[in-house]
Amino acid sequence: MIKLVIGFNLVIALFGFYVAWRIWQMKRWLMSFTVVLTSWERNTHRVLNPERTPELILRGQQATAASRQKFAQLARQLQQLQQILAVALIGIRLFRARTQRQHSRIRNN
Repeated sequence: MIKLVIGFNLVIALFGFYVAWRIWQMKRWLMSFTVVLTSWERNTHRVLNPERTPELILRGQQATAASRQKFAQLARQLQQLQQILAVALIGIRLFRARTQRQHSRIRNN
């Protein structure tokens, strides 16, 4: 009978140690999760701070406007390059047609 009680107490103690170990692991996980959440909250507060938000929005608007201007400039340059290439292609075609006519005249004579 005493062996049964001692065995049962050992099982209960081992189960208690297992539960305590799992709780300790959960505590460590929660602490690391708390650090991550605190970091997120700090970064979010820094970005969405009402005192700084207008400044950040203004910077974003200025950067967007600068990007649009640069894109428009590059689009104009691309259009000019396409026009130059089109004129060059017409010139090459005319030159080839002229040289072919000259070669055909030479062959016919």
